[in-house]
Amino acid sequence: MEAASPVGQANAGIAVCRGITSLCLTMIAWILALSAIIGIANDNWSTLNSELGCGLKAAFGLFVCADSCMFFLICWDGANLVILCYTQTMCNCECYHMNFSLQLASFGMLLIGAIIHGTNDPDNMNWTFWFCLTSALLCLILGIMWKITKKMKRFVKKEASGALDGMGAGVIAGMI
Repeated sequence: MEAASPVGQANAGIAVCRGITSLCLTMIAWILALSAIIGIANDNWSTLNSELGCGLKAAFGLFVCADSCMFFLICWDGANLVILCYTQTMCNCECYHMNFSLQLASFGMLLIGAIIHGTNDPDNMNWTFWFCLTSALLCLILGIMWKITKKMKRFVKKEASGALDGMGAGVIAGMI
């Protein structure tokens, strides 16, 4: 892909913007979910170690799985951004499908875990519950963002007789 053409500049700009946004929002979601995991483990250590409270154990397991998916995506997006910035070419290993699927899987695991956690003890819906719901919302937003930017990238692939010249499509791509 040539970065000199308007289409190449637009695609590089989309890739950089999507990569940075995905990395930052996934880090925020990961930190929120990790804080909730530590809070749940600290507040309910005796329940997690006993045979009682299988609902809390199930929610805790879903939170840990979602957090693992987000950590993998942080590493993957970071590596893709490093490749993009140092080689100044787009990598074909960006894996839209993997990012989209793992973000939506994390959303589902966090949402179901938060529902289980909230119904387990409705009187004790504290900050861990809200952190997990916020993290789930961020994962949903990221999944939608990946879907929208993939559609934009497909739309931009066709050269539109200089229609991209006036849009400043190469401004972000010029930074790399």
